[in-house]
Formats: sequence, structure tokens, C-alpha cells
Amino acid sequence: MTRRRSTGCRFRAFNLRLATPAVIVVALGIAFCHALADEPGPRDEPIRKQAVTIESRFITVGDAKVHCLVAGPEDGRPVLLLHGARFSAETWRETHTIERLGEAGCRALAVDLPGFGKSPRGRVDPDSFVADLAAEISEQPIVLVAPSMSGRFALPFAIDHTSSLAGFVPIAPVGIPQYKSRLHEIASPTLIVWGDRDRVVPPTLADVLGNGIPDSRKMIVEGGEHPCYLHAPDHFNEALVAFIESLPAAASKPTNQPATQPTSRPAE
Repeated sequence: MTRRRSTGCRFRAFNLRLATPAVIVVALGIAFCHALADEPGPRDEPIRKQAVTIESRFITVGDAKVHCLVAGPEDGRPVLLLHGARFSAETWRETHTIERLGEAGCRALAVDLPGFGKSPRGRVDPDSFVADLAAEISEQPIVLVAPSMSGRFALPFAIDHTSSLAGFVPIAPVGIPQYKSRLHEIASPTLIVWGDRDRVVPPTLADVLGNGIPDSRKMIVEGGEHPCYLHAPDHFNEALVAFIESLPAAASKPTNQPATQPTSRPAE
């Protein structure tokens, strides 16, 4: 999406002493309209009427207090949205991803990782954080969306907790070389998303993921940089929903213990 191009115009000066009041009013009106056109406007996109309620709340994960944005039916397929180093849960509201998932009947949860957004800093183990979070939010296997930095949290979960993962959507994640020898252990269907102009995590690593994960497919975003989902968010959202709808029907996670109830409270 591109911003509207300003269309500035120059007006020939005219003698106000010779102009009638009506001519002056018309001229000022035209000048005002063109001045508005010169102001930078929002990105060209259809006006949306939000039909899905997005709630802000906190969840306790171990010793950490984690903020998240939640939308969609409570019994919908859980979709956990992580974020990169320069972003937060709010990013997924701005791209309308949370809203679109809720419209599709999913239970979308976009979290602020500890120390980001509204989540206070706290000690967490990247190898177990997503597993602990998933246990708090749902009894069903989750769909995990993990861009960039969050790959450090997502990849160990995808490898070590296959029964808790219904689908995996890594978006140019970090940490691939570290887990390269174990990528074949990721058993869930996987949609690999990458921008062809990514200069942070090279697109060649998309092939490493694709060759390592047995049940995987790739989506390359033409013109997309590292946060490629920002390049064409509507296209990304529709591809994400289509991928989720292609997954097998959700089933409860196997467990030998009573289900853990989410510990949460509305955001203050």
C-alpha cells in the first residue's frame, strides 16, 4: 500500500480590490481544498467498521505478567500472535489481523512479550515461555504466528511440543541456524512467510526452513521487507485465514492432568 501522492497546485495572484465578494469566497474555498490535498493522508485502504470487539487484558504466565489483546469466540481455534523487536501486540490491531481472525471465528490472542508493549520486564525462559503461555490460554492446540525476534521463543515450542501445535506460521524468524538440525521434528502444517527484500534475515533461510520442515509451504511477499506483513496486510490476513481454515479440525491437547484455567484480568 502506498500513501496518496500530494497534488500541490500554484495559483495566479489576483487583485482582491477588483474581485467581488463571491469571487473571493470561491477562490478561498478552492485554495483551502488544495491545501488539504497537500497534507499527508492515511494509507489508501477501505474504511472499516470494526465488527469484532478487541479486549485488553493481562495473563499470568509463571512469574510474568503478560499483556495481550484478545478477540473472537472463546471456543474458536486459538491463534497466538507474537511480535518482532520493534513491534508489539498493538501491531496486529493496526494491521487488522486480530479483527480478521475474530471475524473468521478464531480466538485471536496477540501478546506483548515481557519487556515490550504493556508487559513489564520479567525473567522468562525462551525455551518454555510459549508452552507455558499456551497452557494458560487454551485446552486446544494453538496456531502460532511468530515474526522475527519471536522465532527464539517459537522454534523450541514447535519442536518440543508438537501435540500442542495445530499450525505454525514463522515470518522470517531468527534462530534458524541454531535449530537447523531439529527442524524435521516440527510435525504441524507450516506456512513460511518472507519478504523478497528482507535485509535482516536473508530470504535464503526460507528454503532452509522449507527443506527442514516436512509439511511446509512458502509464501514470498513481493516487495516485502523484513516485517513483510506490513507491506500488504490485507493479503497477509487472507492468506493466514485460508491457511488456518485448511488445518484439520481442532482437538484437545492430550494431558494427564486437569486442564489449567487461564488466570487473567482486564487491563487497567
